[in-house]
Parts: sequence; structure tokens; C-alpha cells
Amino acid sequence: MYQSNNHSTYAALYTRFSRDEPDGESNSIANQKKLLLNYAHSRGIVNTKFFVDDGFTGTNFNRPDFKAMIAECESKKISTIIVKDMSRLGRNYLMVGYYTEIYFPENNIHFIAINDDVDSVKGDNEFTPFRNIMNEWYVKDTSDPRVALEMKITGAVAERRSFADCLAEGTLPHKILLMMEPADCERAERELQALFPALNVVRSAPHLLEIMDASVNKASGIEVMLKHFGLEASDALSFGDNYNDLEMLRYTGASVAMGNAPQPVKAAAGEVTTSNEEDGIYAYLSEHHLIG
Repeated sequence: MYQSNNHSTYAALYTRFSRDEPDGESNSIANQKKLLLNYAHSRGIVNTKFFVDDGFTGTNFNRPDFKAMIAECESKKISTIIVKDMSRLGRNYLMVGYYTEIYFPENNIHFIAINDDVDSVKGDNEFTPFRNIMNEWYVKDTSDPRVALEMKITGAVAERRSFADCLAEGTLPHKILLMMEPADCERAERELQALFPALNVVRSAPHLLEIMDASVNKASGIEVMLKHFGLEASDALSFGDNYNDLEMLRYTGASVAMGNAPQPVKAAAGEVTTSNEEDGIYAYLSEHHLIG
């Protein structure tokens, strides 16, 4: 149980909701307040105060109640800040990192993001930086059904912003994701690969085309994570279902293609399981007694 012994300070319960965001019911201010208050009380934190930015984007931090909360931090009145998840704090990777990794620790502020299992008292969460990056996704139209499907699959939440505006303010992309008809996607992949050899241009679904730096792929990401935990490629098992998984399947010691994967992807893998729709990962792990 965490309980501050300093009765002159309090826990800030910060909530934010942008009108452009989907999933309005679960992310609504009322639901956030209920979650935060229940969490605080369950841990003996009774001296609390709500800060609410309703209708404000997470892409910048010029929000009235966020600024008021930081002013209270400067006055040493806040000992703890609790949010529903990292995206409620903000969707600007660099600024979220500044507050969680520099500002809050320097000011002895206990930071908690409930649904992301982030608690600064417990120490670093290895996956927090990855969540921060995923919280920055900008699209032209959040109502596009293809965008809605991608949000459902990945859990990432898109915000409506102009690409030109992002570039103008210095927000540069980690990845560009193009959505188009399958035939156009295949053609664009082929032509862009030829035109821009310094980029990694690859299909991740029949209608999705990813554009990144040539050094960026799933294999390079897994390599970094394995080194962090003192493991080798031979210790890793990967599952893939499309062309953006090829490097990963060839890199890990064991590799499995999904039954719905294109034939070149199946050929690159060591084994093939059933499709995504048939719970192929669960089927493979159960068959090989890797889960109970």
C-alpha cells in the first residue's frame, strides 16, 4: 500500500479527453475519474484533487489544467500524479518522456499510469517507451474504416492532424503508413522500393504499406530487446503473417508463419500454424506444450 505521510501534499488525479478520439465511453472523463478515485482509495490515498482537460488534444501540453497541475508541482503541493494510461498524460513522445523520466523524478513526484502498469516507485517499466511511441499516430480522417480496424487490432489511438502541420512544427514521423487498395499497395511497394533504396518499404497487410528507415524492421527491434535481456536470437520464437515479418522470421531461432500468410512468408518460416482467425498462435503454443 502507498500512502503519503505528508498531509500538506496531495495526489493529482489527471484526466484528459480529445473529441477526435474514438472509444469515447471508456475514455470519457466520468469513467476516468471513477477509475482514478477507486484506485487511489484502494491504496489508502485519500487526499486527492482532480485536474480535467476535456476536449484537449494530447499532442501538445498547452492545456489549462495540465499547466495548473504543473504549477502545483512547482509549489511542492503534489506528491503523486495518477492517470488512466500514458496516452492520457499526452501523445507527444518526447514531452511524455521529459515529464516521466526527468521532471517528475527531479521533483520527487510519484507517477502512476494504471492501465499501463507504470509506477515510478516500483522502478522502470521496460515497455513504457514503446507505448509512448505508439501513442503518437496522426491521420487525416479518424472515421476511415481502415483506420478504425487498425486501431482495434493494435490498440493505438489515432488523432486527426494534417501531415503538413506536423512537419511544419517539427514533428517528424517514425513511420509512414499508407492505406490503399491491394493492387495499388503491391504496385506502390514495388515502385517505392526502386525509387528509395534508403527506406524500408514493405506491405504489412494487403491494403497497408509501411515506410521506414532501411535499418528499421522487426528483426532489428527484437535484436535490441534480446541484447537488453542478455538473450540470443536462438532463444527467440517469432510468429508472422505478412511481408513485414520476413526479416524477423529469418532472424529468430524458431519461426512460425500463420496459415493466412502469403506463400513467401510461409517459405521463410520454420513451421506453419493455423490462421489468425483460427487462433493459430494459441494452437501452436498448446501443441508444443509452451502454455498450459
